Amino acid sequence: MESSVDVELNWRAISAVITTIAVIVALIPLYQSGLRNKAKAKNLRIRIAAKIFSLKPTLVSICEGKDYKFNPLVIFTPTKLDEFLSDLTGLMKEAEVLEPDEQDLLSSYYINVELMIPLIKGEQLEKKGAESIQMIADRLTNTMEDYGLLHSEPHQPWK
Repeated sequence: MESSVDVELNWRAISAVITTIAVIVALIPLYQSGLRNKAKAKNLRIRIAAKIFSLKPTLVSICEGKDYKFNPLVIFTPTKLDEFLSDLTGLMKEAEVLEPDEQDLLSSYYINVELMIPLIKGEQLEKKGAESIQMIADRLTNTMEDYGLLHSEPHQPWK
């Protein structure tokens, strides 16, 4: 009689181990997806930072009261400003992989840039407006750095 109890307990133990293994195997794709999302977020942060830095000379020139049309780093033509906004719109479409506070700051930056572009085209953007947009850009960059823009090891979901 004792041997049938041992066999029953062994089958229960084996069943529990198999169930645990099945759960672990089922969670592996979720873990890999999380790693992929981290890598996508880091890539997106880098591309957003590049966009932010490309507009910075324009904003700095406006803040300093310089004639920004003759600075080669400045984006001032209507076509280039429209391209900048279009590129930023494309980046916004990928923002779901970012953290909520990054999304909020990116949205704030986007709407301010969108409202600023007609003013730059009409040469009516004032120093205070440029400073405000640059402040949002700095906050966004700092927040992205907190989440691994520059100071962490790259995620490698392919391993």
